[in-house]
Amino acid sequence: MGAYFYDRQDSGNRDQGRYLSDPADLDFVLARLGRREPFFAELESDSGNALLIGIGSLGCAQFSRTDGSGVPVMAVAPTDPAHADFVEFLTGGTATPVPARYCMPIQQVVELAHHFIFTGTRSPRVQWETL
Repeated sequence: MGAYFYDRQDSGNRDQGRYLSDPADLDFVLARLGRREPFFAELESDSGNALLIGIGSLGCAQFSRTDGSGVPVMAVAPTDPAHADFVEFLTGGTATPVPARYCMPIQQVVELAHHFIFTGTRSPRVQWETL
């Protein structure tokens, strides 16, 4: 299994469209990003599923089908966040607010993304909520 990486904020990202065949590939791409304002990236799996991830000090994850069928679901933060009501992530130059209940430390989001790259499915380690 594997997934393609798409930076939804910076279409000029040198890793745009890069195929990630294992989680270490994602770690490499994330390490090359440097410090940026929080933004969205998307992983598209060979399975026809997608994982939209918010990347910043906090992150989020939304699982859906690449063809738009089905209902998207969001990973629910395992603990009550102690920050603002919303966290904003940039996509195409537009700040998109995400309710704090879906925001978690970035390392947890990376773990969800690792599972996705291996399996093309959503991780059972968190609760997922229909949007």
